Amino acid sequence: LELTKGKRWYSAAEAASLLNSTASLVVAAVENGRLEGRIEMQGNSRFVALHWDVIEGIRIARSQHLTQTEARKRLGVSKLMLDRLVEAGALQALNKDDLPALVSGSFRRSDIDGLINRLKISAKSSPAVPEYTVGLQDISMKSGLLHADVVSVVQDISHGLIRPTEVIPGAVGLAALRFDIREIRDHLTKQVTEPMLRVSDLVAFAG
Repeated sequence: LELTKGKRWYSAAEAASLLNSTASLVVAAVENGRLEGRIEMQGNSRFVALHWDVIEGIRIARSQHLTQTEARKRLGVSKLMLDRLVEAGALQALNKDDLPALVSGSFRRSDIDGLINRLKISAKSSPAVPEYTVGLQDISMKSGLLHADVVSVVQDISHGLIRPTEVIPGAVGLAALRFDIREIRDHLTKQVTEPMLRVSDLVAFAG
């Protein structure tokens, strides 16, 4: 009580309760230097405390990260297409070392929103003929493309080499985008034939 009284400092147990975590994780994060906190010894007892500003910082950081399921819903894509976006380098999947202390998530919200906004802004003003119009989910092996072709197309969409022909109002995320399948197939046939590596190939090759 003397440690926390009137100074907006919270014990590890109190901070854990506010953050829906455990006191042991809070203590470990402070001891490891991943969280700024206070450690005081009283006899053989050790007391760990976090300031309110640190707790708020963790809450903000949590709101800035999305789980895989949350990212899929925000993008409006399937798990398979989300994997394709990562494989093509359009999105970066996070691991534990990329995340702040006491924060979980697979993607940064800013990366998800940035991709959605960038692709929507790049859309052309001339919709394709309806029978040649496809959504992002339609660009798959079901449409007669090989796996490598699908990843290549997604990568070119991310780089702006293949632009959406239309954005459907009210649709969620990337599900709002429409493409001309003729342009996609034409782009694939014109690709250079020199040896090249996909992002996933490069990672595997370089270790």
